Amino acid sequence: ITGNIHGTFEIYNSKINNWTSNVGGYEPHFFLKNSTVNNLKINSGYWNRGEYIEFENNNITNTDNLLRFPHYATTYPIILKNNTITINSDNSLMHFYDDRGNGEYHRDKVILDSNNIKSTGGTKYIFTGITGKTNNPLSFEIKNNKLNNIALFENGVTNQANVTISK
Repeated sequence: ITGNIHGTFEIYNSKINNWTSNVGGYEPHFFLKNSTVNNLKINSGYWNRGEYIEFENNNITNTDNLLRFPHYATTYPIILKNNTITINSDNSLMHFYDDRGNGEYHRDKVILDSNNIKSTGGTKYIFTGITGKTNNPLSFEIKNNKLNNIALFENGVTNQANVTISK
């Protein structure tokens, strides 16, 4: 499956294999609950300020980034809750790119809550593309996750000027 997501997309109690999608404007909302997923990739374009993403109670196995977003694409929350996630690649779960300034507006959080995440491939990190010199503010809420053979951030990212991590 390939294509673009505009508007609201809700998937419940499903089985998904090999789906790559781009998300764009029109305030996209993507809900994925109680499903089994094998190789889902959601890309956000460099012009997009964000989409509401909520993945809950899924079993996800991926060989690429699950989410690939510009640094400034956090207008809405990105929530991963109560999922079992296996990463079978050198790519992270979520990759941030394009850290150029994109104006002042409300930014929400990336929330990782009560997930079981493991790496069986070469990746060592859940989040990549963030450095100590990140221009756009990013906020993470990390709680009650079980991590197996994987760390949260590359490059020793901790709370800093534009990165907030609450646990």
